[in-house]
Amino acid sequence: MDSCQQRSSGEWALLPDTRLFDIEGADGEIWRLFVHVPPGNSPPDGWPLLVMTDGNAMIATAVDTVGVQAAYPMGTDVQPGVIAAIGYPGDDAYDPLRRSFDLSPPPGRTYPPFAEGAPAVVTGGADRFLQFIEHEALAFVETRYVAASPTISWEDGLLLNSEKLFAASPELAPFQYEREDTAKRIAHARTIQTLALTQAMATRLANLPRISVVCETYPGETHMTMLPVAISRAVRVAFRLSA
Repeated sequence: MDSCQQRSSGEWALLPDTRLFDIEGADGEIWRLFVHVPPGNSPPDGWPLLVMTDGNAMIATAVDTVGVQAAYPMGTDVQPGVIAAIGYPGDDAYDPLRRSFDLSPPPGRTYPPFAEGAPAVVTGGADRFLQFIEHEALAFVETRYVAASPTISWEDGLLLNSEKLFAASPELAPFQYEREDTAKRIAHARTIQTLALTQAMATRLANLPRISVVCETYPGETHMTMLPVAISRAVRVAFRLSA
C-alpha cells in the first residue's frame, strides 16, 4: 500500500479491515480506491487479489461476501484475499457521468443528459481509466478481472473491435413479462443479443494463450439485479482455495 499512502493517508472505511484512498491520476482526475486486506499475516505467495469497478456501490457487498465464504473454506473453497474496488470521491453509490466515461471505449460519443439541466453524457474514456489502474492505482500487484454482464453491443458493438485487437436471443427477467412494454423489451433484447455476443466472445477468448475464461448466466436476473450474484461468483473465482 506504499504507493497509495504517498497520495493519501488512507482513511478507514466503515467496513472491516478496509481503507479508502483518494488517488490523483496523471491528468489530475481523482479516483477513490477502496482496499480490503485480510487480518493476519499473508500467505508465503501473498494474498490473491480481486479488482473491481463501481467501488462505492460494491465494496461492502464484496467484503461481506468474502468474509462469509472464507470463514468456511471446506464448504466454499474460498480463502481470504485483497479486494481493490475503484470508485469516485463522494458518498453516492455511483457517479453516472464519470462512470459512463471511464467504462466505455474510445473514440466515444456524446449523449443527452441523464436529467434536464444536467451535463451531456460523454463516453470514450476507457484508455485513460486503464492507464490509471495500471500505472497509478495497482502498478504493484498482478490483477485478475471479472466482467459482469458486459454490454458488448453498446455503441454499435465497439467492444468486439477491442476483442479482435486483444488477440440466441436472451430472455427477459420474469417480472419484465406481461407488462405494457414487454413486446418492446423483447424486441430490444433480440436486437442487442447480449447473451449470444457474450457467449461467443467467451468462446473465442478461451482459445487464447495465458487466459482462463469462465462464462456463466444467471436466469431471472437483469443487468442491475445480478450484481450481488456476480460478486459472489467473482470471489469464488479470484480467491479459490484449491487453485
